[in-house]
Amino acid sequence: MPPDNLPENNNEQPIQPLESSTPYRPPETASLPTDSNPVATAPEELPKKKRSKFAIVILVLVLVIASTSTAVFYARHKKLQTTSTKKDIPYLTYGSDVSADLTRAYPTEVVDTDTTTQVNTQLFEGLVRYQQITKIVPLLAASWSNPDDSTWLFNLQHGIKFHDGRTMTADDVKYSLDYAVAHQNDNNGATLRSLASTIKQVEVVNPYQVKVITDGPDPILLNRLAYLYILDSKAKVGDYNAGTGSYTVKPGSTPTSNVLDLVAYNGYWGGHIYTKQVHIQVSSNEQLTTDTNNGKFDIANDFTNEQLAKIKLPYKPLISHDLGITFIGLNTLKAGSPLQSLAARQAASYALDIPAILKAGSINGIPSNQLIPSSIPGHDPSIKSILYNPAKAKQLLTGVPNVSTPLTLSYPTGDEGQVAEIAKELNAVGFNVKTASVADLDSLVSMGFGGKTDMFYVADSTSTLDGLALFNDIVLGAIPADYSNSLVPKLVEQAGTTINPTARIAILQKISQQVAKDIPDIPLYTQTRTGTLTKPYHVEVDIPSIEAGIYFWQTYQ
Repeated sequence: MPPDNLPENNNEQPIQPLESSTPYRPPETASLPTDSNPVATAPEELPKKKRSKFAIVILVLVLVIASTSTAVFYARHKKLQTTSTKKDIPYLTYGSDVSADLTRAYPTEVVDTDTTTQVNTQLFEGLVRYQQITKIVPLLAASWSNPDDSTWLFNLQHGIKFHDGRTMTADDVKYSLDYAVAHQNDNNGATLRSLASTIKQVEVVNPYQVKVITDGPDPILLNRLAYLYILDSKAKVGDYNAGTGSYTVKPGSTPTSNVLDLVAYNGYWGGHIYTKQVHIQVSSNEQLTTDTNNGKFDIANDFTNEQLAKIKLPYKPLISHDLGITFIGLNTLKAGSPLQSLAARQAASYALDIPAILKAGSINGIPSNQLIPSSIPGHDPSIKSILYNPAKAKQLLTGVPNVSTPLTLSYPTGDEGQVAEIAKELNAVGFNVKTASVADLDSLVSMGFGGKTDMFYVADSTSTLDGLALFNDIVLGAIPADYSNSLVPKLVEQAGTTINPTARIAILQKISQQVAKDIPDIPLYTQTRTGTLTKPYHVEVDIPSIEAGIYFWQTYQ
Protein backbone atom coordinates (compact mmCIF):
# COMPACT_ATOMS: atom_id res chain seq x y z
CA MET A 1 0.00 0.00 0.00
CA PRO A 2 1.40 3.09 -0.96
CA PRO A 3 1.01 4.31 1.26
CA ASP A 4 3.65 13.81 9.20
CA ASN A 5 6.84 15.71 15.08
CA LEU A 6 8.60 17.43 11.94
CA PRO A 7 7.71 21.02 11.01
CA GLU A 8 4.64 21.18 8.79
CA ASN A 9 4.82 23.04 5.48
CA ASN A 10 2.22 25.77 5.73
CA ASN A 11 2.95 27.23 2.30
CA GLU A 12 0.19 25.35 0.53
CA GLN A 13 -0.75 26.40 -2.98
CA PRO A 14 -4.38 26.36 -4.11
CA ILE A 15 -4.97 23.16 -6.02
CA GLN A 16 -5.96 25.13 -9.10
CA PRO A 17 -6.81 28.64 -10.20
CA LEU A 18 -10.28 29.26 -11.58
CA GLU A 19 -9.09 31.53 -14.31
CA SER A 20 -5.75 32.17 -15.94
CA SER A 21 -5.49 34.94 -18.49
CA THR A 22 -1.75 35.12 -19.12
CA PRO A 23 -0.34 32.99 -21.94
CA TYR A 24 2.16 30.60 -20.50
CA ARG A 25 5.30 28.85 -21.60
CA PRO A 26 7.00 26.48 -19.19
CA PRO A 27 10.07 28.05 -17.57
CA GLU A 28 13.40 26.66 -18.64
CA THR A 29 14.22 25.93 -15.02
CA ALA A 30 12.41 26.15 -11.74
CA SER A 31 13.99 27.97 -8.83
CA LEU A 32 16.30 26.42 -6.29
CA PRO A 33 14.96 25.65 -2.80
CA THR A 34 14.27 28.74 -0.69
CA ASP A 35 13.17 29.37 2.87
CA SER A 36 9.57 28.97 1.74
CA ASN A 37 10.45 25.63 0.21
CA PRO A 38 12.05 23.92 3.22
CA VAL A 39 14.91 21.49 3.10
CA ALA A 40 14.34 17.89 4.03
CA THR A 41 16.91 15.39 5.15
CA ALA A 42 16.86 11.64 5.14
CA PRO A 43 15.94 9.90 8.43
CA GLU A 44 18.51 7.54 9.90
CA GLU A 45 16.44 4.37 10.11
CA LEU A 46 17.19 1.50 7.84
CA PRO A 47 13.97 0.83 5.90
CA LYS A 48 12.66 -2.12 4.03
CA LYS A 49 10.59 -1.72 0.90
CA LYS A 50 6.96 -0.94 1.66
CA ARG A 51 4.98 -0.72 -1.55
CA SER A 52 1.81 -2.69 -0.97
CA LYS A 53 -1.07 -0.77 -2.54
CA PHE A 54 -4.51 0.21 -1.30
CA ALA A 55 -6.11 -1.36 -4.35
CA ILE A 56 -9.66 -0.05 -4.16
CA VAL A 57 -8.81 3.58 -3.62
CA ILE A 58 -5.82 4.28 -5.81
CA LEU A 59 -6.96 5.11 -9.35
CA VAL A 60 -3.72 5.24 -11.20
CA LEU A 61 -0.84 6.85 -9.59
CA VAL A 62 0.69 6.39 -6.35
CA LEU A 63 1.36 9.76 -6.70
CA VAL A 64 2.19 9.05 -3.54
CA ILE A 65 4.54 9.35 -3.50
CA ALA A 66 6.37 13.24 -3.61
CA SER A 67 5.85 16.20 -1.09
CA THR A 68 5.47 19.98 -1.17
CA SER A 69 9.19 20.51 -0.83
CA THR A 70 11.49 20.54 -3.83
CA ALA A 71 14.13 17.85 -4.17
CA VAL A 72 16.96 18.52 -1.72
CA PHE A 73 20.51 17.36 -2.00
CA TYR A 74 23.44 16.96 0.33
CA ALA A 75 26.86 15.55 -0.51
CA ARG A 76 28.02 12.13 0.53
CA HIS A 77 31.64 10.91 0.71
CA LYS A 78 32.93 14.01 -1.08
CA LYS A 79 31.52 17.28 -2.31
CA LEU A 80 30.23 17.34 -5.89
CA GLN A 81 30.94 20.65 -7.61
CA THR A 82 28.26 22.55 -9.55
CA THR A 83 28.48 25.70 -11.63
CA SER A 84 26.15 28.64 -12.08
CA THR A 85 26.34 28.30 -15.88
CA LYS A 86 23.68 26.11 -17.44
CA LYS A 87 25.15 23.49 -19.72
CA ASP A 88 23.53 20.82 -21.84
CA ILE A 89 23.66 17.17 -20.82
CA PRO A 90 24.35 15.03 -23.88
CA TYR A 91 23.22 11.75 -22.33
CA LEU A 92 21.49 11.00 -19.01
CA THR A 93 20.83 7.57 -17.52
CA TYR A 94 17.90 6.97 -15.20
CA GLY A 95 17.28 3.78 -13.25
CA SER A 96 14.24 2.63 -11.27
CA ASP A 97 13.14 -0.45 -9.37
CA VAL A 98 9.41 0.32 -9.60
CA SER A 99 7.84 -2.44 -11.64
CA ALA A 100 6.63 -1.17 -15.01
CA ASP A 101 6.24 -2.18 -18.62
CA LEU A 102 7.87 0.60 -20.63
CA THR A 103 6.25 -0.61 -23.86
CA ARG A 104 2.88 0.59 -22.56
CA ALA A 105 2.55 4.17 -23.76
CA TYR A 106 -0.52 6.29 -23.17
CA PRO A 107 -3.26 5.79 -24.20
CA THR A 108 -2.98 2.02 -24.63
CA GLU A 109 -2.76 0.50 -21.15
CA VAL A 110 -1.05 2.54 -18.49
CA VAL A 111 -0.39 0.33 -15.51
CA ASP A 112 -0.55 1.55 -11.94
CA THR A 113 3.10 2.55 -11.57
CA ASP A 114 4.91 5.84 -11.46
CA THR A 115 7.73 4.79 -13.75
CA THR A 116 5.16 4.76 -16.54
CA THR A 117 4.01 8.22 -15.45
CA GLN A 118 7.62 9.43 -15.35
CA VAL A 119 8.00 8.27 -18.96
CA ASN A 120 4.68 9.53 -20.29
CA THR A 121 5.25 13.06 -19.03
CA GLN A 122 8.33 13.26 -21.25
CA LEU A 123 6.45 12.16 -24.37
CA PHE A 124 2.99 13.66 -23.88
CA GLU A 125 1.46 16.81 -22.44
CA GLY A 126 -1.95 17.78 -21.08
CA LEU A 127 -3.81 21.06 -21.06
CA VAL A 128 -2.17 21.78 -17.69
CA ARG A 129 0.71 20.33 -15.71
CA TYR A 130 2.05 20.03 -12.20
CA GLN A 131 4.80 22.35 -10.99
CA GLN A 132 6.61 21.99 -7.67
CA ILE A 133 4.60 18.86 -6.92
CA THR A 134 1.12 20.24 -6.21
CA LYS A 135 0.71 23.51 -8.11
CA ILE A 136 -1.32 23.40 -11.34
CA VAL A 137 -0.05 25.68 -14.14
CA PRO A 138 -1.06 26.15 -17.80
CA LEU A 139 0.56 24.00 -20.49
CA LEU A 140 -1.16 23.30 -23.81
CA ALA A 141 -3.97 25.51 -22.59
CA ALA A 142 -2.81 29.14 -22.30
CA SER A 143 -5.76 30.15 -20.10
CA TRP A 144 -9.18 29.05 -18.93
CA SER A 145 -12.33 30.30 -17.26
CA ASN A 146 -15.55 28.97 -15.75
CA PRO A 147 -18.71 30.41 -17.35
CA ASP A 148 -20.53 28.32 -14.74
CA ASP A 149 -19.60 25.68 -12.16
CA SER A 150 -19.89 22.82 -14.67
CA THR A 151 -18.32 24.49 -17.69
CA TRP A 152 -14.66 25.07 -18.44
CA LEU A 153 -13.54 27.16 -21.41
CA PHE A 154 -9.92 26.51 -22.45
CA ASN A 155 -7.94 28.81 -24.74
CA LEU A 156 -5.20 26.81 -26.45
CA GLN A 157 -1.62 27.75 -27.18
CA HIS A 158 -0.97 28.54 -30.86
CA GLY A 159 1.60 26.87 -33.07
CA ILE A 160 2.29 23.75 -31.00
CA LYS A 161 3.45 20.82 -33.10
CA PHE A 162 2.94 17.12 -32.61
CA HIS A 163 6.00 14.96 -33.15
CA ASP A 164 4.93 14.25 -36.74
CA GLY A 165 4.85 18.00 -37.49
CA ARG A 166 1.07 18.49 -37.40
CA THR A 167 -0.18 21.61 -35.63
CA MET A 168 -2.33 20.92 -32.57
CA THR A 169 -5.86 22.32 -32.69
CA ALA A 170 -9.07 22.05 -30.71
CA ASP A 171 -10.04 19.02 -32.80
CA ASP A 172 -7.12 17.09 -31.31
CA VAL A 173 -8.15 18.10 -27.80
CA LYS A 174 -11.71 16.94 -28.36
CA TYR A 175 -10.47 13.68 -29.90
CA SER A 176 -8.17 12.99 -26.95
CA LEU A 177 -10.69 13.73 -24.22
CA ASP A 178 -13.49 11.91 -26.03
CA TYR A 179 -11.20 8.88 -26.33
CA ALA A 180 -10.48 8.98 -22.61
CA VAL A 181 -14.18 9.21 -21.77
CA ALA A 182 -15.08 6.34 -24.08
CA HIS A 183 -12.34 4.10 -22.66
CA GLN A 184 -12.38 5.22 -19.02
CA ASN A 185 -13.42 1.80 -17.75
CA ASP A 186 -10.93 -0.24 -19.75
CA ASN A 187 -8.62 -2.51 -17.74
CA ASN A 188 -10.93 -2.25 -14.71
CA GLY A 189 -10.33 1.48 -14.48
CA ALA A 190 -6.62 1.13 -13.63
CA THR A 191 -5.58 3.57 -16.32
CA LEU A 192 -5.11 7.29 -16.65
CA ARG A 193 -8.26 7.38 -18.73
CA SER A 194 -10.33 6.77 -15.61
CA LEU A 195 -9.56 10.36 -14.68
CA ALA A 196 -12.07 11.37 -17.39
CA SER A 197 -14.98 10.07 -15.31
CA THR A 198 -16.56 13.49 -14.70
CA ILE A 199 -16.36 14.77 -18.29
CA LYS A 200 -19.82 14.86 -19.88
CA GLN A 201 -19.19 16.67 -23.16
CA VAL A 202 -16.34 18.27 -25.11
CA GLU A 203 -17.11 20.93 -27.71
CA VAL A 204 -14.89 22.68 -30.26
CA VAL A 205 -15.67 26.42 -30.08
CA ASN A 206 -13.04 27.41 -32.64
CA PRO A 207 -9.67 25.98 -33.71
CA TYR A 208 -8.02 27.26 -30.51
CA GLN A 209 -10.83 27.10 -27.98
CA VAL A 210 -12.46 24.08 -26.34
CA LYS A 211 -15.40 23.84 -23.97
CA VAL A 212 -15.45 21.00 -21.42
CA ILE A 213 -18.74 20.32 -19.65
CA THR A 214 -18.70 18.12 -16.55
CA ASP A 215 -21.57 16.11 -15.11
CA GLY A 216 -21.73 18.52 -12.18
CA PRO A 217 -19.25 20.84 -10.47
CA ASP A 218 -15.80 19.22 -10.48
CA PRO A 219 -13.36 21.32 -8.43
CA ILE A 220 -10.42 19.11 -9.36
CA LEU A 221 -10.93 18.82 -13.11
CA LEU A 222 -7.57 20.51 -13.72
CA ASN A 223 -5.85 17.88 -11.59
CA ARG A 224 -7.43 15.22 -13.77
CA LEU A 225 -6.51 16.99 -17.00
CA ALA A 226 -2.84 17.07 -16.04
CA TYR A 227 -2.69 13.37 -16.92
CA LEU A 228 -5.27 13.24 -19.72
CA TYR A 229 -2.71 13.82 -22.44
CA ILE A 230 -3.55 15.49 -25.75
CA LEU A 231 -2.84 13.19 -28.69
CA ASP A 232 -2.43 13.59 -32.42
CA SER A 233 -5.87 12.66 -33.74
CA LYS A 234 -4.30 11.43 -36.99
CA ALA A 235 -1.81 9.08 -35.31
CA LYS A 236 -2.29 5.43 -34.52
CA VAL A 237 -3.58 4.71 -31.03
CA GLY A 238 -0.64 3.88 -28.76
CA ASP A 239 1.94 5.62 -30.94
CA TYR A 240 4.77 6.91 -28.73
CA ASN A 241 5.21 9.86 -31.09
CA ALA A 242 1.59 11.05 -30.98
CA GLY A 243 2.31 13.69 -28.36
CA THR A 244 3.70 17.21 -28.06
CA GLY A 245 6.24 16.44 -25.33
CA SER A 246 9.90 17.38 -25.15
CA TYR A 247 11.10 13.89 -26.16
CA THR A 248 10.44 11.21 -28.72
CA VAL A 249 11.53 7.60 -28.78
CA LYS A 250 15.06 7.39 -30.17
CA PRO A 251 14.92 6.55 -33.89
CA GLY A 252 16.12 3.03 -34.57
CA SER A 253 15.57 1.89 -30.98
CA THR A 254 12.88 -0.54 -29.91
CA PRO A 255 11.32 -0.03 -26.49
CA THR A 256 11.26 -3.11 -24.28
CA SER A 257 9.43 -3.77 -21.05
CA ASN A 258 12.39 -2.47 -19.02
CA VAL A 259 14.43 -0.26 -21.37
CA LEU A 260 13.46 2.93 -23.21
CA ASP A 261 15.68 5.46 -25.01
CA LEU A 262 14.46 9.02 -25.60
CA VAL A 263 15.88 11.89 -27.66
CA ALA A 264 15.06 15.59 -27.57
CA TYR A 265 12.29 16.70 -29.94
CA ASN A 266 13.79 19.48 -32.06
CA GLY A 267 10.40 21.08 -32.64
CA TYR A 268 9.51 21.35 -28.98
CA TRP A 269 7.51 24.50 -28.29
CA GLY A 270 8.34 24.93 -24.60
CA GLY A 271 11.94 26.12 -24.75
CA HIS A 272 15.51 24.86 -24.77
CA ILE A 273 15.93 21.17 -23.98
CA TYR A 274 19.04 20.80 -21.85
CA THR A 275 19.18 17.01 -21.61
CA LYS A 276 19.52 15.72 -25.15
CA GLN A 277 19.10 11.97 -24.63
CA VAL A 278 17.66 9.92 -21.77
CA HIS A 279 18.19 6.22 -21.18
CA ILE A 280 15.54 4.74 -18.85
CA GLN A 281 15.90 1.29 -17.31
CA VAL A 282 13.81 -0.66 -14.82
CA SER A 283 15.44 -3.43 -12.78
CA SER A 284 15.20 -5.22 -9.44
CA ASN A 285 16.23 -3.22 -6.38
CA GLU A 286 19.29 -5.41 -5.90
CA GLN A 287 20.42 -4.89 -9.48
CA LEU A 288 19.64 -1.18 -9.28
CA THR A 289 21.89 -0.88 -6.22
CA THR A 290 24.73 -2.72 -7.93
CA ASP A 291 24.41 -0.77 -11.16
CA THR A 292 24.25 2.56 -9.35
CA ASN A 293 27.37 1.71 -7.34
CA ASN A 294 29.10 0.82 -10.62
CA GLY A 295 28.24 4.22 -12.10
CA LYS A 296 25.62 3.02 -14.57
CA PHE A 297 22.93 5.54 -13.57
CA ASP A 298 23.17 9.31 -13.21
CA ILE A 299 19.84 9.31 -11.36
CA ALA A 300 18.29 6.28 -9.67
CA ASN A 301 15.21 5.79 -7.51
CA ASP A 302 14.49 4.62 -4.84
CA PHE A 303 16.60 2.93 -2.15
CA THR A 304 16.43 1.76 1.41
CA ASN A 305 19.21 2.97 3.68
CA GLU A 306 20.62 -0.56 3.68
CA GLN A 307 20.97 -0.29 -0.08
CA LEU A 308 22.39 3.22 0.12
CA ALA A 309 25.11 1.93 2.45
CA LYS A 310 26.26 -0.35 -0.36
CA ILE A 311 26.68 2.54 -2.79
CA LYS A 312 30.27 3.77 -2.41
CA LEU A 313 30.13 6.02 -5.44
CA PRO A 314 29.73 9.70 -4.42
CA TYR A 315 26.12 10.82 -4.75
CA LYS A 316 23.59 13.35 -3.56
CA PRO A 317 20.31 11.98 -2.17
CA LEU A 318 17.03 12.89 -3.81
CA ILE A 319 14.47 13.00 -1.01
CA SER A 320 10.76 12.75 -1.80
CA HIS A 321 7.63 12.16 0.26
CA ASP A 322 4.71 9.96 -0.66
CA LEU A 323 1.51 11.97 -1.00
CA GLY A 324 -0.54 9.62 1.10
CA ILE A 325 -1.11 8.51 4.68
CA THR A 326 -0.61 5.31 6.66
CA PHE A 327 -3.14 5.02 9.46
CA ILE A 328 -4.99 2.74 11.88
CA GLY A 329 -8.70 2.45 11.21
CA LEU A 330 -10.90 2.02 14.31
CA ASN A 331 -14.30 0.37 14.53
CA THR A 332 -16.15 2.96 16.62
CA LEU A 333 -19.58 1.35 16.22
CA LYS A 334 -19.05 -2.25 17.40
CA ALA A 335 -21.21 -3.00 20.40
CA GLY A 336 -19.22 -3.71 23.55
CA SER A 337 -15.95 -2.42 22.11
CA PRO A 338 -13.95 0.04 24.22
CA LEU A 339 -13.33 1.94 20.98
CA GLN A 340 -16.90 3.20 21.14
CA SER A 341 -15.55 5.57 23.78
CA LEU A 342 -13.82 8.76 22.57
CA ALA A 343 -11.62 8.57 25.68
CA ALA A 344 -10.38 5.14 24.53
CA ARG A 345 -9.62 6.44 21.05
CA GLN A 346 -7.78 9.40 22.55
CA ALA A 347 -5.87 6.98 24.78
CA ALA A 348 -4.87 4.91 21.77
CA SER A 349 -3.47 8.05 20.11
CA TYR A 350 -1.46 9.00 23.21
CA ALA A 351 -0.17 5.42 23.48
CA LEU A 352 1.55 5.37 20.09
CA ASP A 353 5.21 6.30 19.70
CA ILE A 354 5.34 6.84 15.94
CA PRO A 355 9.16 7.14 15.64
CA ALA A 356 9.43 3.79 17.43
CA ILE A 357 6.84 2.30 15.06
CA LEU A 358 8.80 3.55 12.04
CA LYS A 359 11.99 2.10 13.48
CA ALA A 360 10.37 -1.25 14.22
CA GLY A 361 9.18 -1.47 10.62
CA SER A 362 12.47 -0.15 9.21
CA ILE A 363 10.52 2.63 7.50
CA ASN A 364 11.52 6.20 6.78
CA GLY A 365 8.59 8.52 7.30
CA ILE A 366 7.23 11.76 8.72
CA PRO A 367 4.80 11.43 11.65
CA SER A 368 1.34 12.79 10.86
CA ASN A 369 -1.31 14.37 13.07
CA GLN A 370 -4.18 14.18 10.55
CA LEU A 371 -5.34 12.18 7.55
CA ILE A 372 -4.43 14.85 4.99
CA PRO A 373 -0.66 15.25 4.41
CA SER A 374 0.69 18.80 4.71
CA SER A 375 1.24 19.00 0.95
CA ILE A 376 -2.41 18.40 0.03
CA PRO A 377 -5.28 20.93 0.28
CA GLY A 378 -7.46 20.11 3.25
CA HIS A 379 -4.54 19.82 5.64
CA ASP A 380 -5.11 22.08 8.62
CA PRO A 381 -1.92 23.41 10.26
CA SER A 382 -3.92 24.52 13.30
CA ILE A 383 -4.57 20.91 14.34
CA LYS A 384 -2.33 20.01 17.26
CA SER A 385 -0.44 16.73 17.42
CA ILE A 386 -1.28 14.23 20.14
CA LEU A 387 2.18 13.61 21.54
CA TYR A 388 3.31 10.26 22.88
CA ASN A 389 2.19 10.13 26.50
CA PRO A 390 1.51 6.63 27.86
CA ALA A 391 0.73 8.01 31.34
CA LYS A 392 -2.03 10.17 29.85
CA ALA A 393 -3.31 7.15 27.90
CA LYS A 394 -3.57 5.07 31.08
CA GLN A 395 -5.37 7.89 32.86
CA LEU A 396 -7.94 8.17 30.05
CA LEU A 397 -8.60 4.44 30.10
CA THR A 398 -9.50 4.38 33.79
CA GLY A 399 -13.02 5.55 32.97
CA VAL A 400 -13.56 3.38 29.88
CA PRO A 401 -15.85 0.35 30.25
CA ASN A 402 -14.83 -2.97 28.73
CA VAL A 403 -11.25 -1.75 28.29
CA SER A 404 -9.96 -5.32 28.63
CA THR A 405 -12.22 -6.60 25.83
CA PRO A 406 -10.02 -8.34 23.22
CA LEU A 407 -9.40 -6.26 20.09
CA THR A 408 -8.10 -7.62 16.79
CA LEU A 409 -5.65 -5.48 14.82
CA SER A 410 -5.68 -6.69 11.20
CA TYR A 411 -2.83 -5.80 8.85
CA PRO A 412 -1.31 -6.74 5.48
CA THR A 413 1.06 -9.68 5.52
CA GLY A 414 4.63 -8.36 5.48
CA ASP A 415 4.07 -5.47 7.88
CA GLU A 416 4.73 -7.51 11.03
CA GLY A 417 7.49 -5.29 12.43
CA GLN A 418 5.58 -2.05 12.81
CA VAL A 419 2.27 -3.74 13.65
CA ALA A 420 3.86 -5.74 16.49
CA GLU A 421 5.20 -2.47 17.91
CA ILE A 422 1.75 -0.86 17.65
CA ALA A 423 0.15 -3.76 19.52
CA LYS A 424 2.88 -3.69 22.19
CA GLU A 425 2.40 0.03 22.81
CA LEU A 426 -1.39 -0.26 23.02
CA ASN A 427 -1.22 -3.21 25.40
CA ALA A 428 1.29 -1.37 27.58
CA VAL A 429 -1.36 1.22 28.52
CA GLY A 430 -4.18 -1.26 29.18
CA PHE A 431 -5.69 -2.39 25.88
CA ASN A 432 -5.96 -6.08 24.98
CA VAL A 433 -4.84 -6.18 21.35
CA LYS A 434 -4.04 -9.24 19.24
CA THR A 435 -2.73 -9.00 15.67
CA ALA A 436 -3.95 -10.88 12.60
CA SER A 437 -2.27 -10.77 9.20
CA VAL A 438 -4.37 -10.76 6.03
CA ALA A 439 -2.65 -11.87 2.83
CA ASP A 440 -5.14 -10.30 0.43
CA LEU A 441 -5.29 -6.51 0.62
CA ASP A 442 -8.78 -6.30 -0.85
CA SER A 443 -10.01 -8.61 1.88
CA LEU A 444 -8.34 -6.49 4.53
CA VAL A 445 -9.94 -3.31 3.15
CA SER A 446 -13.36 -4.96 3.07
CA MET A 447 -12.94 -6.19 6.63
CA GLY A 448 -11.75 -2.84 7.94
CA PHE A 449 -14.24 -0.52 6.31
CA GLY A 450 -16.97 -3.12 6.59
CA GLY A 451 -16.73 -3.17 10.38
CA LYS A 452 -15.59 -6.79 10.49
CA THR A 453 -12.44 -6.17 12.53
CA ASP A 454 -11.75 -3.95 15.53
CA MET A 455 -8.69 -2.16 14.13
CA PHE A 456 -6.84 -2.27 10.82
CA TYR A 457 -3.50 -0.95 9.59
CA VAL A 458 -3.54 0.31 5.98
CA ALA A 459 -2.56 3.27 3.80
CA ASP A 460 -4.23 5.44 1.22
CA SER A 461 -3.21 8.01 -1.36
CA THR A 462 -4.93 10.07 -4.04
CA SER A 463 -4.12 10.27 -7.73
CA THR A 464 -5.63 13.76 -7.90
CA LEU A 465 -3.72 15.20 -4.92
CA ASP A 466 -6.94 16.21 -3.25
CA GLY A 467 -7.96 15.89 0.37
CA LEU A 468 -11.57 15.11 -0.44
CA ALA A 469 -10.55 11.86 -2.12
CA LEU A 470 -8.83 10.76 1.09
CA PHE A 471 -11.88 11.64 3.18
CA ASN A 472 -14.15 9.77 0.80
CA ASP A 473 -11.93 6.70 0.96
CA ILE A 474 -10.99 6.64 4.62
CA VAL A 475 -13.86 8.31 6.46
CA LEU A 476 -17.05 8.74 4.45
CA GLY A 477 -16.73 5.46 2.56
CA ALA A 478 -16.88 3.57 5.84
CA ILE A 479 -20.16 5.04 7.08
CA PRO A 480 -22.02 3.47 8.79
CA ALA A 481 -19.88 0.36 9.17
CA ASP A 482 -17.26 1.70 11.58
CA TYR A 483 -17.84 5.46 12.05
CA SER A 484 -20.76 7.86 11.88
CA ASN A 485 -21.04 11.62 12.21
CA SER A 486 -23.87 13.36 10.37
CA LEU A 487 -21.85 16.56 9.88
CA VAL A 488 -19.07 14.92 7.87
CA PRO A 489 -21.17 13.77 4.86
CA LYS A 490 -22.68 17.27 4.58
CA LEU A 491 -19.26 18.90 4.54
CA VAL A 492 -17.99 16.34 2.04
CA GLU A 493 -20.90 17.10 -0.27
CA GLN A 494 -20.16 20.83 -0.03
CA ALA A 495 -16.47 20.30 -0.82
CA GLY A 496 -17.37 18.16 -3.81
CA THR A 497 -19.40 20.95 -5.42
CA THR A 498 -17.43 24.06 -4.43
CA ILE A 499 -15.33 25.37 -7.32
CA ASN A 500 -13.71 28.31 -5.53
CA PRO A 501 -10.41 26.87 -4.19
CA THR A 502 -10.17 29.10 -1.12
CA ALA A 503 -13.71 28.33 0.02
CA ARG A 504 -13.20 24.67 -0.74
CA ILE A 505 -10.01 24.38 1.29
CA ALA A 506 -11.83 25.97 4.24
CA ILE A 507 -14.49 23.26 4.00
CA LEU A 508 -11.88 20.50 3.79
CA GLN A 509 -10.18 21.90 6.87
CA LYS A 510 -13.48 21.77 8.75
CA ILE A 511 -13.65 18.08 7.88
CA SER A 512 -10.06 17.63 9.07
CA GLN A 513 -10.94 19.31 12.37
CA GLN A 514 -14.03 17.17 12.91
CA VAL A 515 -12.25 13.93 12.07
CA ALA A 516 -9.32 14.86 14.31
CA LYS A 517 -11.84 15.49 17.12
CA ASP A 518 -13.74 12.21 16.62
CA ILE A 519 -10.66 10.01 15.95
CA PRO A 520 -12.28 7.32 13.78
CA ASP A 521 -8.77 6.72 12.47
CA ILE A 522 -5.32 7.32 13.94
CA PRO A 523 -2.96 8.89 11.39
CA LEU A 524 0.58 7.55 11.68
CA TYR A 525 2.99 8.78 9.02
CA THR A 526 3.75 9.72 5.44
CA GLN A 527 6.56 7.63 3.98
CA THR A 528 9.72 9.19 2.55
CA ARG A 529 11.88 7.80 -0.26
CA THR A 530 15.48 8.36 -1.33
CA GLY A 531 17.00 8.37 -4.80
CA THR A 532 20.55 9.14 -5.88
CA LEU A 533 22.15 11.77 -8.10
CA THR A 534 25.71 10.83 -9.02
CA LYS A 535 26.45 13.76 -11.31
CA PRO A 536 26.66 17.52 -10.57
CA TYR A 537 23.36 18.15 -12.30
CA HIS A 538 20.59 20.58 -11.38
CA VAL A 539 17.44 18.53 -10.81
CA GLU A 540 14.04 19.95 -9.94
CA VAL A 541 11.19 17.72 -8.76
CA ASP A 542 7.88 18.84 -10.25
CA ILE A 543 5.85 15.70 -10.94
CA PRO A 544 3.95 14.13 -8.02
CA SER A 545 5.35 10.63 -7.94
CA ILE A 546 7.29 8.14 -5.83
CA GLU A 547 9.67 8.25 -8.76
CA ALA A 548 12.15 11.07 -9.36
CA GLY A 549 9.33 13.31 -10.64
CA ILE A 550 11.58 15.09 -13.14
CA TYR A 551 10.94 16.87 -16.41
CA PHE A 552 14.24 15.78 -17.94
CA TRP A 553 14.30 18.62 -20.46
CA GLN A 554 14.79 21.09 -17.60
CA THR A 555 17.68 19.15 -16.03
CA TYR A 556 21.07 20.72 -16.75
CA GLN A 557 24.68 20.72 -15.62
